[in-house]
Formats: sequence, C-alpha cells, structure tokens
Amino acid sequence: MEVKIDKSFQKETRKIKDKLLLNKIAIVISEVQKAENINQIKNLKKLKGSSENYRIKINMKLFKLKYKFDLGTSFLSIINFILLVIAVSGQIAPIIGISNKIFVLIFTPIAIIGMFLFGHFMDKMKAAQHYEKEAIKRSDVWREHIEQTKRIEYKLDKMK
Repeated sequence: MEVKIDKSFQKETRKIKDKLLLNKIAIVISEVQKAENINQIKNLKKLKGSSENYRIKINMKLFKLKYKFDLGTSFLSIINFILLVIAVSGQIAPIIGISNKIFVLIFTPIAIIGMFLFGHFMDKMKAAQHYEKEAIKRSDVWREHIEQTKRIEYKLDKMK
C-alpha cells in the first residue's frame, strides 16, 4: 500500500527522543506498507472532512502499565527490606547491646537513606541508560527495529 507522510508528521517525529515510541511508529508504518487494503490496518480512523486522510492511534498502554508495575515493584522492595530489618533485629540487636525497637528505629532510616544515596549515585553515573544500551545491543528484535527505523528515516529524508 502506498503511504504518504506529510511534512508536519516528519517534523514532529524528528522531535521525538523516545526510542521505544519511534520504533513503534516504524512498526506501524511497516504494517501499513505491507497491508493490501485499508481493512487490514489496525487502529485506523478516517479524519473528519477528508476523503483520503486517516490517522492511526499507537497503543502505548502496555508500556505505561509496565512502568507502573516497575514503580510498584520498587516500593515493594523497600517494604521487603524493612521487614527483613525487623526480622533480623532479634539476632543483631543483642550483639550490639541495644533493644530490638531501637535497632529497627535507627537502622531502617539509615538503610533507606543509604539506598537513596546509592540510587542517586547510580543515576549520576547514568546506569539505567547504560543498561538500556547494552540490552538493545543484545536484542535481535531491537536491532531489527533500529534497522527498520533507519530505513524509514532514509525514505522520509528522500521524500523532501
């Protein structure tokens, strides 16, 4: 199927820095090109007032849900750590010579502050970005999407 992309779309997609969204756009364009007719295109909606212009909604719900799940998991790991401190306080507190309550009240905030400082350090070192780059290098799917994105960008530049 022939795909016509207007200049405003080209201009807007160049502003997008989110690689995941760019890859999703590349996949959708590829699916449209492979389609034999309009009925085979998912999430297609005709624009009002036009007989030949359409829009395609890109569904990012799964990625939003995963992000929320990851945030919840982070919170649960902190709760799990606090429960661990409470569980071991009975063995460690007598060795130090303080009561269990005092041990929990002192050690828990210190440990949480330590985790925060470690997270701050990892953020400054851009650990998440380095992890993502390494994961992308090792993924066949990502490599395929990156190549597809490059081909689409090449075609967009050629259309100018």
